[in-house]
Amino acid sequence: AAAKGAARMKKYSFELDGLRIVFPLTAASIRREGKALAHCVGGYAERHIKGVSTILFLRKVLEPNTPYVTIEMDGNQIRQIHGYGNERDGRASPRKVHKAFLDTWLAWLRAGSRRDKAGKPVLPRRKEKANIA
Repeated sequence: AAAKGAARMKKYSFELDGLRIVFPLTAASIRREGKALAHCVGGYAERHIKGVSTILFLRKVLEPNTPYVTIEMDGNQIRQIHGYGNERDGRASPRKVHKAFLDTWLAWLRAGSRRDKAGKPVLPRRKEKANIA
């Protein structure tokens, strides 16, 4: 199971523009995330550890241990993404707030999560728009 977890961590882990995708290694860390953000992710902890679902943490690079946004993945698609209290207090959806980051990360995932020799993500090339004279 540890090898499978390591492969999932390598697949999803990503950092760009002050944000980082973190793959949690323990059920306890997922339960802490749910408590801190007042949402139900703690109930997904065992499923994540068993590899049935994938839970990820979106963190600010400068605050790596502070719960911020939680993501549930379905392969290379976001199934759910929520911040504090599932935004019931009227906060903007993290999907909208971090759209550029999430779009880049998802494109990288779909392109195969490639990394350079140093382990840094190799971003897919953007398609150039044709110049119309």
